Amino acid sequence: NEFKVTLAALEALLLEKLANAEGDILDDTELILSLEEAKKTSDEVKEKVVYAQETEAKINETSEFYRPTGSRGSLLFFLLCDLCKMHTFYKYSLDSFVMVVTRAVNSVSLRKPKEPKKEEEEHPPAGEGDGDGEGEEGDEDGEGAETKEPEEEEEEEEDIIELEGKELRQRVQLLENVLTFFVFNYTRRGLLDSDKLTVVSMMAMRILVRSGRVTTDEQTILIRAPPDPNPPPLPDLAKTWMTETQWAQMKTLESLPAFQKTGKLLESLEQDSLGWKRWFTEEKAESADLPRSVRDLSPFHRLFLLRVLRPDRIGAALTQFITENLGGEYIEQNPFDMEQSYQESTAITPFFFVLFPGVDPTPTIEALGRKLGITEANGRLVNISMGQGQEQVALQALNKEAKDGGWIMLQNIHLMQAWLKQLERALEVIEEFAHDEFRCFLTSEPPGAMQGRLWDLIPEPILQRCIKVADEAPSDLKSN
Repeated sequence: NEFKVTLAALEALLLEKLANAEGDILDDTELILSLEEAKKTSDEVKEKVVYAQETEAKINETSEFYRPTGSRGSLLFFLLCDLCKMHTFYKYSLDSFVMVVTRAVNSVSLRKPKEPKKEEEEHPPAGEGDGDGEGEEGDEDGEGAETKEPEEEEEEEEDIIELEGKELRQRVQLLENVLTFFVFNYTRRGLLDSDKLTVVSMMAMRILVRSGRVTTDEQTILIRAPPDPNPPPLPDLAKTWMTETQWAQMKTLESLPAFQKTGKLLESLEQDSLGWKRWFTEEKAESADLPRSVRDLSPFHRLFLLRVLRPDRIGAALTQFITENLGGEYIEQNPFDMEQSYQESTAITPFFFVLFPGVDPTPTIEALGRKLGITEANGRLVNISMGQGQEQVALQALNKEAKDGGWIMLQNIHLMQAWLKQLERALEVIEEFAHDEFRCFLTSEPPGAMQGRLWDLIPEPILQRCIKVADEAPSDLKSN
């Protein structure tokens, strides 16, 4: 567009000069020089247009190879958008998602090594006798300019490595995996423990459906397990260990291609009732041997049998399935690291801590503050427990710390429902002038049992911009 604008401006300038020319045009030296300059500029612009078109075509061709990564990113973002149906705290903005994606891509960026640095390290011995003063004199003599040139050349040589063929495919696959883990790890930090397996299972299923390894019908049946409306009568041998509903659900599974390959499922249940009952009564049915007729089922299709006959073991089976398909890091979570989370934050992304019985984030925040020289003693950390009469105090402290680069903790904000709109507006305003070292920490209890998980306790804009942390008390020996 800039090139088109330049050409149009040149054309307009020439037409204006030709229209205003007086006498013989050939005697107008200024006009002739203008024509020559316009011709030269036009040729340069045309060359740049050709180069830009070639570059654009090359970029479009290369970007097509990274389309799977973009597809994975869109899948993950729309998954985050759907999480608000599980809990009112699970709300995320596009801006926060883009920041996570940027960190993921930067963590695996490919650039050529800076070899000139080694050459610079070899040069100093030749001038070891030079003192600081001589170095300054050298700058005046022009030597400083010479030392800056290698740096500029070095920056020019730091190009992105171009990949082709197998290496490019590996790169795209690596980006998909890294992007998936970064987004999930960012999300998992703010999930309740009871929801973590559900969310990672949703993510795994969507990835499998997008890749074509699982059909939409299979996903729907696995989640809902609808009973067949007209199942045959339940055999007497099976009545001792399964219900009519389970029998009808097994009839539904017969419609899936994976179970059609194994023969008729209901016939197998009737003919090998003892073998099915033996598997049904296993303590860990997800890892026990299936009856002979369905022993060749894939790990994914084993989930259907557990979903219908042993729903109590579906959680353990999903854990095993996720570990095998995505990796153990999606199941095993490291303890919350405040310092690492701080590195991911900025002055305009507050922390939002979910409060649980027996868990207080204050000592964790104060410990990090002491490492960075930010404490209540030196006035750079302000801790306010919200309650009646604290509204203006909190807003004034928020603006002051944002300007001075301090930290502020606003605790129990769920008690101040009417004031939260003012807090939302204040957080928007301080984005314009917040100091880089400023951090805001908010704490709130989740909605109560009487309100329900979908109760809008905190305004959506506050939740979207925050880094959410749900650090529950350890519930088992391993996590403790």
